[in-house]
Amino acid sequence: MVSIVGSWQPVVGIGLGAFLVVWVAADLRGEFLRGKREGERQFAEQGQPLVRRLTELQGQLQESAILLPALQAELELRSAALARLKADAEQYDMLATLKRGEAEAVQRLVEQTVTRGLSETSRASRREQVRFFCYGLLASVPLGLLVNALFEWMK
Repeated sequence: MVSIVGSWQPVVGIGLGAFLVVWVAADLRGEFLRGKREGERQFAEQGQPLVRRLTELQGQLQESAILLPALQAELELRSAALARLKADAEQYDMLATLKRGEAEAVQRLVEQTVTRGLSETSRASRREQVRFFCYGLLASVPLGLLVNALFEWMK
């Protein structure tokens, strides 16, 4: 059996452990006191009386009260846009759920409408071009005759 009394290693280990605990505690206490003193020094350096700080706070609150209506308007605008987007999304979802036959029927109807509109526009454009040609022809013949007559008269 080994005697603890004759062994110096556990005593040294316990002593070193106690020393480290005391040293860390003292260091932490010093840090705390230095931080406390630093905070007190900063507060003393500020030197702002309570009234001045309250006045600044009141000014900031008034400024934010001025900005709130603009912010509210922006939020209402965005929520209205979001509502429109939701309505569009619901409409597209509804169209997506149409049966294949219904979708094809809608597609044919759209194509017919577009084709009819294009043909009407094309006909109207042709009529307008013919009309401008006739106007030009009607205007150029008398002008040509008038220019010829003036040229003959000036000789």
